[in-house]
Amino acid sequence: MPTDIAGAEIRRQIQICERLKVTFVAAPADARIALCEPFDTESEVVHGLRRAATDKDAGWHIWTGNAQPDDIGFFNVMRVRDFAALSPTVAPYLGLAPGWRFSIGAKNPKVWFDATLL
Repeated sequence: MPTDIAGAEIRRQIQICERLKVTFVAAPADARIALCEPFDTESEVVHGLRRAATDKDAGWHIWTGNAQPDDIGFFNVMRVRDFAALSPTVAPYLGLAPGWRFSIGAKNPKVWFDATLL
């Protein structure tokens, strides 16, 4: 069992992946994610997409609002562990494998595979 993030967080990520029948790929606690600035914790919707990870990058781009920012400069870097503390309702989805996307709003979260991300 991976130990990159606190055990309870890893278990939540694995549970999400098992429920969705998706391969679990850990996002190490010290890995970086690209987070929109400002990240609105009160936003009605949070979007995320995961590209292939690198040594220091988990591959995640996460933003709030209704549209994906077109300018990559709109994103800042944050460590996975810090994001998990900032957004505990979204953090369980960080175990989704590269190529997966999510949109989490007030209603049921939407999760889908997007081959163009690979």
